[in-house]
Amino acid sequence: MSKQQLLTPSVVIIAGCILLIFMGVLPVLFSFAPAPSLKLFLESPVLKFTGKALVLLFLLGIIFLIAKLDSMPMPMKFILYASFLLLSFFLTDLHYYTVDTKRLQWQVNQYVNILAGQECVPHQYRFLPQGILWWMVLFSGDFLFAYYIYRLFFTFAVCLSLYKLSRMYNPHKDSLIVVLLYAIFYPLSIRYYYGNLLDPMFHSIFILALMYCQKRKIREVFFLVTMGMFVKETVILAVPCYYLLNMELLHSVRKKVILKLGLLVGWCLLLFLACRIPFGFRYNIKTINGVEQLMILRNFGRSVGLAGYLHPILFIFMWIPILIFYRKYLSRSLFYTSIYLAVSFYLTNLCFGWNTESRNFVPALCMLLISTVSIFNQIKVKAVEKSRISKSCSSP
Repeated sequence: MSKQQLLTPSVVIIAGCILLIFMGVLPVLFSFAPAPSLKLFLESPVLKFTGKALVLLFLLGIIFLIAKLDSMPMPMKFILYASFLLLSFFLTDLHYYTVDTKRLQWQVNQYVNILAGQECVPHQYRFLPQGILWWMVLFSGDFLFAYYIYRLFFTFAVCLSLYKLSRMYNPHKDSLIVVLLYAIFYPLSIRYYYGNLLDPMFHSIFILALMYCQKRKIREVFFLVTMGMFVKETVILAVPCYYLLNMELLHSVRKKVILKLGLLVGWCLLLFLACRIPFGFRYNIKTINGVEQLMILRNFGRSVGLAGYLHPILFIFMWIPILIFYRKYLSRSLFYTSIYLAVSFYLTNLCFGWNTESRNFVPALCMLLISTVSIFNQIKVKAVEKSRISKSCSSP
C-alpha cells in the first residue's frame, strides 16, 4: 500500500482528533498554568520570534496537508484556500477589534483558571480549547499571538468545512454564497459575548461531523463527536444527523444504525460525566450551567430587550417558513435535518443560554443556509428547464 493510499482525509481527521484530545487534556490534567516558557521567551527575543515562526509553520503545514489531500484541481484549489484564509483573517480581525480589545483580561483569566481547574461552570467542563492554546503559548511565548492564530486557524476550518458540506448539496458558486452568508452573520453572532475560545473549534467540529454523517462514515463521526464533548456538550446533537441525513438509504439497516447511534450517545454521556465529576458535578442545573433554574423565563423577560427576540428570528425562525413552503425542492433528509437542528439548537440555548448569544445558533444556521441556497438553486434550474421546453415547443 502506497503512502498516498495510507494518508487519506479520514486518517488525517481521526489522527487529528486523537492528537488534539491528548494535547488539550494534558495541560488541564496536570494543571499547567500558566505556560512555563513565558519568562524565557520574554528574556530572549530571538527565541520568541523562532517560537512564533514554528507555530505558524506548523499550522500552515496542516493547511497544506489538507489542501494536498483535496481532490479539487489547481489553480482553483489555490484560489479557494487563499480566499478562505483571507476571509478568516478579516473575521478574526473583526473579532479582535470588536470583542478581544474589550474583553482580553476576561479571556486571560478564563484561560488561567480553566488550566488550574478553578473556573466556574460550565466553562471549566469545556477545557480542550484552553489546553490546546497552552501548547501554542508554550512555543510562542505570547498569549495574544497564540490566541489570535488559534482563532484564525479554526475560523478557516469553519469556512472550509462549511464549503465542503454545502458542496454535497450545491454547486461551487452557490457553496461560496453559503460561506459569504455565514460571514455576513458573523458580526451579529459575536455581538453579545465575551470572546469564549470554544466557538470556532466547536463550529468546525460540528460541521465536519455533519459532513461525515452525510458520507455515512461512523468512525470519523465517533472521533469528531468524542473530541467535541471536551469542547461543548451540544455536539451530541450531531449524532441523530447520521440517520436523518441518510434516511432514504438506511431502511434495510435501520435497527443496526440506531443501535450504533445509541451506543455513541451512551459514550457521549460517559464523557459528559468524565469532564464534570472531577470538578464537583452534583447532577443539578446549578452544576450544569451555573444557574439555579432553566433560562426560559429570563430569555422572555424584559431584560433581554429587542435583541433577545431578534437574534433567534434572524438566525433560526425566518428560514423555517422558506423551507416549509418550498419543501418539494429539498430532499427528505436535508429538510428534516435542517428543521431538527433549528429546533434543537434553539431549545437547548433557550434552556441553558442567552438568546442574544446567537453564536450558539451558528451550526443550525449553517444547515439552514445550505438548504435555503439549495432551494433557490433548484428553482433556478427548474425555471431554465421550463424556459427551454417552452422555446422548443414554440419553435417550428
